[in-house]
Amino acid sequence: MIVLLLLGILLPAVLLVASVRRWIAPVPWTIALRLMALTLVFLHGAVFSSQLPVPVDEVARGYPWRGLFGDVVAANPLTNDTVKLFLPWMQVAREELAHGRAPLWNRYSFAGYPLLANGESAPFSPLFLATLIVPLPKQIVAMAALKIFAALLFAYLFLKREKASDAAAVFGAAVFGFSTVMTVFLYYSTASVVAFLPAAVFALLHAIDRQTKASIVFAALVIATLLANGHPESVLHIAVGCGGILAIELLRGVARSRDAGKTDDPRDQTTATPRDGIRRFVAPILGVAAGLALGAPAWVPVLEQVRISERFATLRKVAPVPMQPFTAAWAIISPNGFGNPVRHNWSWMQHYAGVAISYAGLLPLALALAVMIARRTEARERWRIALAVVLFFVAMDWTIAGHALNAIPPFNIVANDKLRFVCIFLIAVVAAKALDVSKIAMAIASAPIVLLAIYVYAKRSDLMRPVDLIGVAAILIFLFLPQRFRSWAAVALVFTELCAFNSGFNALVDAKYFRPPLPIVDALRAHAPREPFRVAGLAWVLLPDSSAQYGLEDVRGSDPMAFASYDSYLRRFTAPDLGWLPLIKDANRPELNFLNVRFLLAEPDSSPGGVWRRLYRGADGTLWENPAVLPRFFAPAAEVRDLRSGAPAEFAMTVVAPSPTLVESSEVLAPGRRVYVGGRRVPLRHIEGTFIGFEVPAGTSDVRVVYRPMSFYGSCAVALLTVLMLWLWPVRKVAAEPVPDQPSSRRRYV
Repeated sequence: MIVLLLLGILLPAVLLVASVRRWIAPVPWTIALRLMALTLVFLHGAVFSSQLPVPVDEVARGYPWRGLFGDVVAANPLTNDTVKLFLPWMQVAREELAHGRAPLWNRYSFAGYPLLANGESAPFSPLFLATLIVPLPKQIVAMAALKIFAALLFAYLFLKREKASDAAAVFGAAVFGFSTVMTVFLYYSTASVVAFLPAAVFALLHAIDRQTKASIVFAALVIATLLANGHPESVLHIAVGCGGILAIELLRGVARSRDAGKTDDPRDQTTATPRDGIRRFVAPILGVAAGLALGAPAWVPVLEQVRISERFATLRKVAPVPMQPFTAAWAIISPNGFGNPVRHNWSWMQHYAGVAISYAGLLPLALALAVMIARRTEARERWRIALAVVLFFVAMDWTIAGHALNAIPPFNIVANDKLRFVCIFLIAVVAAKALDVSKIAMAIASAPIVLLAIYVYAKRSDLMRPVDLIGVAAILIFLFLPQRFRSWAAVALVFTELCAFNSGFNALVDAKYFRPPLPIVDALRAHAPREPFRVAGLAWVLLPDSSAQYGLEDVRGSDPMAFASYDSYLRRFTAPDLGWLPLIKDANRPELNFLNVRFLLAEPDSSPGGVWRRLYRGADGTLWENPAVLPRFFAPAAEVRDLRSGAPAEFAMTVVAPSPTLVESSEVLAPGRRVYVGGRRVPLRHIEGTFIGFEVPAGTSDVRVVYRPMSFYGSCAVALLTVLMLWLWPVRKVAAEPVPDQPSSRRRYV
């Protein structure tokens, strides 16, 4: 397993570096090796052992797993979505790809709902596709390593574009790549998008610099990757960050145009007029447009689904994230001042993930503040810090500016607290370029940070540990280093600080908790009929979405992107105890019979009564059957024969009806669902507001139910057309002169 995992990490990373070297920029292999070494050191426990950095032990707290393992205390339950959502989604996507099908539908949750269109499953993410050789659950580790490596690589390239030294570029890359925002969301789709912020900024600026077909294709591929990586909110935030950074570049270009000819620096001659400056944005605009078209199969279905999702229905009524208290600013200096989920002492009203993602390390923060007070700081760096401050206020919903932006669509229906990752990137860039700042400025900037960190440590000594002062130690060591040792020493200091603070957050857990064999599931399979059927768990048994790991179709699920209409039906017989998690209290509701729930799993001493007949009792629970359950498709006045299901959401059957009749089902009526009776497409009717119904004529009819979402297939046609256009596009300059920042050597941008 370790060999496959390393191959799943190293092969895509080598291919990425080789491609960048060939077509984009000269990345030294020695630098790529150092970046990969940092990545593997940070993830060493997850990579070089059989343990898992996701809380599979959290799921094991409930039945049926509890019957195997007893009482379990989760090492870090905060990141439980990785196990409850992402691993099941990956399982479904792998299953579909293995059968040669596009992973469009998840049959295992919510009586069936879109997989691709839920926005976060990301089955077409390059990170997911590139690591398919790694078996689950270790594939999620390979993806995490590639996220960090991509963040490091493109942050390095961005800083090299800004003429930073190798050490400074690696320093800035490490600040962003190992920051808390990356750590907290490392195994989520959020980090899949966040990691590519440096790539997006670099690709757009590279297109401005080069104005070539290669630069446009590069920008398009980055944009398409962002869209495919599975977190639309973070894509929006990257757009905001890139827009702000490009605006600063445009302002800088205008300022240069006023001073054209006054300096010998070739970079200051690149924008002779404001019109030339605007023309330079043609290439990145073309790259973004092509990227949107290439990524259409990933985002157009999401756009279709979000309008009819429970999430959208809820967010129209309630703000996605409440305003953060001003006390949350404390976390910029020391998020562990409120405790830490890994230490099981988190003690504040806000969620840890909503507080801790402000932390980028004390040394980078001190360097950024030193830049603000240094006399020779370039105006662009001051603008970047100002942009970081403004975006931070927006993310925290502070001040009039923050309130105003959070009230404007689409920001009023997204969780903007994560916008802080753009702030961290800006701080990382500014700090990296300030490694040679004067000791006086550094000392002045460091003093309040050091004092505040020590104050927090003393004030909350019951929650903190000596390791929480490692940032203070990093600052003090940096202050007393000779100038010639600063650069690479800063890399070591910031990596040590962030590694000590963050690397243990995704606590390692014994792999035995992941998808263990369950006697109750074996008993279920022994009694399973040939026709399609569904299952459910009583109360907390068989946690929603976990059924996918055992190939069982559940009527419940845990995803706000499920259909609002189905969720409304689900609420008729469930109670949402926690967030989006529906729990069944009464197993004899008629809705379960209608939903084709043939098997019910319950705790060992439970007895649902009513129609349920016990099939199995063991330490892992009890299994009950309703043999008279309604089939998936039925008609009171007709007979449905030979019901078969091949691909998800697709069925074939024969209906014998003495007269024209309505066939009802418990299959959700989603966009793209079609029914063919005798080879002719027939209109669909809503049953119970959310399920499929259709008319059949008198006699015997062959019926097919299929899933053909045009939002996906039409988008695929657009993407293929875009590939063809890019392929046939003549190789030539797109607009004005390129930026002449190219010394005559092999190590230059191409």
